[in-house]
Amino acid sequence: PALPPVWTERTGRRFLAAHDERPLGEDASEVARTLAGLYAGAAAIAGGAGTERDVAAPPPRLRADPGVRLVWEAVRAQTEPDRDARESARERLRQRHASDPDAWQGAWARLALGASMIREVDRITADAGAAELIGVVIEHHGAAPGLAGLAAELAAGYFETTGRSEHASAVYSMERAARAMPPGRTGRPARPEEPGAANEEIP
Repeated sequence: PALPPVWTERTGRRFLAAHDERPLGEDASEVARTLAGLYAGAAAIAGGAGTERDVAAPPPRLRADPGVRLVWEAVRAQTEPDRDARESARERLRQRHASDPDAWQGAWARLALGASMIREVDRITADAGAAELIGVVIEHHGAAPGLAGLAAELAAGYFETTGRSEHASAVYSMERAARAMPPGRTGRPARPEEPGAANEEIP
């Protein structure tokens, strides 16, 4: 998949409109149809046009496919009606990000983790989710096109809905600063095992 299955209300509606206009052809594989269903289900919920019933779990035989597994973890964390099930999916995303935080898969996992957590009623959990999204903005702006912008939009939207417009403005400032960084640089210090970690300077 080229895009993470993470939507705002605006992008969710846009995706559904495009999905309806350009359905998959009859020759599409079972994996492609499964992925399309997961994306559409998550987009419908984010866009206010669906419920958890619109998200069908992939058949067990397809969950061995790396793409299906990644998308299912991300979608499940955001759409499962049971909090324990959502937390189980979030733990898998945490493990995926921790195993390779600099890869695009790790960035996707962190984005989906934050998107899931900001939807929780518990303010502490939701604020922690916003922090994960800000981490995507600062540390993963080069991982995939549009990833930092989406994370910024989600985090800023969360702060706006919770009455903290100054926080939202700060998030967008961070995103602009991240875009100005040279390719390959992040807003975090290098890890000790990385070359140049001792003298890495953050712009």
